[in-house]
Amino acid sequence: MDSNRRKQDPLTTTESWWGFAALLFIIVLLWTASWFLSVNYLPDWQTRSSFGEMFGAINALFSGAAFAGVIFAILLQRRELMLQRRELKMAREELTRAAGAQERAEKALHEQAKVMLLSSRLTAMSLLLEADKKEFELYQSQGMSAAGSAFESNRRRFQEHINELRNVVNEVRSTFEDDPMKR
Repeated sequence: MDSNRRKQDPLTTTESWWGFAALLFIIVLLWTASWFLSVNYLPDWQTRSSFGEMFGAINALFSGAAFAGVIFAILLQRRELMLQRRELKMAREELTRAAGAQERAEKALHEQAKVMLLSSRLTAMSLLLEADKKEFELYQSQGMSAAGSAFESNRRRFQEHINELRNVVNEVRSTFEDDPMKR
């Protein structure tokens, strides 16, 4: 796990900071040593000045290298920002696709619930019609004159159930005619 962390971000590891501190210490040590040597081995200020001016070209070289390093870092950052923008754009597109799929799934679930409700209504209507049929058979076996007004009441109820069943069947048909899966 620790090696994975180092691979992900080398600037956060302790080894990187110790290396940076060691490099900084060496630079300060060399700078102090050069000052100490120039003061002790060069007799006067004019000689010391001439010796220091000898390194003016090297100073310009290092300044130019540092400036080139800054430009290179800016170009790398620009490239990374472009890649990050591209990845963000792809992530937004994927989220848009996922949202669309979720909306379609929600719509399909809603349609499924609607179909289940219609199915339960059809089952209930079928059971009511079956009960009405048994009552009619009972009336027929007893004779219609014996049933009287109860027969007429059951006949009207039977007709209402048939009309309700037709309405449910029409709802089922319209549901499947508007089925988005057919498109």
